Amino acid sequence: MALAGGDGRGELVCVTGGSGFIGSWLVRLLLDRGYTVHATVQNLQDEGETKHLQALDGADTRLRLFQMDLLDPASVRPAIQGVHGVFHLASPVILQPAQDPENELLLPAVNGALNVLRAAKDSGVKRVVMVSSQTAMCPTADWPADKVIDDDCWADVEILKKLELWYNVSKTLAEKAAWDFAGEEGLKLVVLNPGLVLGPTLTPAPTGSLRLLMLLLGGQSVATYRVFCSSIARSLTWNPSSLAALTSEMWHNLWWCSMRTRRRRDATCAWSPPYASSISTMNLLIFTLNSRFTGSRRTNRAGW
Repeated sequence: MALAGGDGRGELVCVTGGSGFIGSWLVRLLLDRGYTVHATVQNLQDEGETKHLQALDGADTRLRLFQMDLLDPASVRPAIQGVHGVFHLASPVILQPAQDPENELLLPAVNGALNVLRAAKDSGVKRVVMVSSQTAMCPTADWPADKVIDDDCWADVEILKKLELWYNVSKTLAEKAAWDFAGEEGLKLVVLNPGLVLGPTLTPAPTGSLRLLMLLLGGQSVATYRVFCSSIARSLTWNPSSLAALTSEMWHNLWWCSMRTRRRRDATCAWSPPYASSISTMNLLIFTLNSRFTGSRRTNRAGW
């Protein structure tokens, strides 16, 4: 498989959630690097989802759009059939309080991820890169500030439910289900756990990611769109790994991605976000502020 940072000519990949903020930038990046891309959208008739993608350089010959319903396995398979790798970004983001969390967030996130992974497995896909969230790694708010959060740490789903943080619940359950499936089926899976990703948008209207801008006032970690999308693309061809924890200080993230993976050492990424923690009104956001994250254990087990 071609290196994600180099010439992708001849390689066919799929991006679910291709019309979103991160998805659109990832599609553009992959096209710029010579890949042929299958990108999924919710509605092919909605120009708000399709027009900006069709206007990208190379889209006329190397981009094909598919309408996909995460909960319908039959609509998931066509976009994934025949591809070398899958970038799974599609997952619901609802900023207002969910009226029906199970159907609005949990089922699409969890069952949707499993439908994508099953289709990838059945199609002989070499690797799936899934974008999860830092919120899936954060344990309880009383976690010791000096204790590193590693990739064996999970958010406490029951506490999240009591706080009605349904997006966090959906990300946690979806990632757990993905790891279980990959382990049982022998599917190569890479999971990225970013904080809030910001940058200019290619979409005609702000999407969930950009509408979360106000979370900056609560000290949430931030990854810039350009570096994070590059990290997603690299994940398809990194040496066997299981998880990447991305930093707020993006130069450190780049050093980790390039130097550590090239030297095949213990791929560890730990940081303390530099933002003040007094503004947040959400305990879990305050908690993440003083936390340090590492992805060393799974990468060690994978032979790094």
